[in-house]
Amino acid sequence: MPFEKGESGNPAGRPSGIKNKDKALKIRIEELLEEEFTPSKIKALLDELKAQQKLDVLIKLIPYVTPTMKAIDAVNQSENVNTLLEDLLKP
Repeated sequence: MPFEKGESGNPAGRPSGIKNKDKALKIRIEELLEEEFTPSKIKALLDELKAQQKLDVLIKLIPYVTPTMKAIDAVNQSENVNTLLEDLLKP
């Protein structure tokens, strides 16, 4: 049941030509962050912090720059460890 070109599944949806407010807000926030937080400004702000404060900031930023790890099922994990140990202990 495909739709004709120019039609959607929601006839009362957003009219064409109307901008997506969420996207406009996201773009504006990105622009603001790029203007206000250049690498040199970030470094200067970090340099003003005490060691513990700097460490706290860096720890909070880690999730944004490292890949997300998927949870591993405990059974699969133990099987993988056993297989790895067996392979390592083979003569």
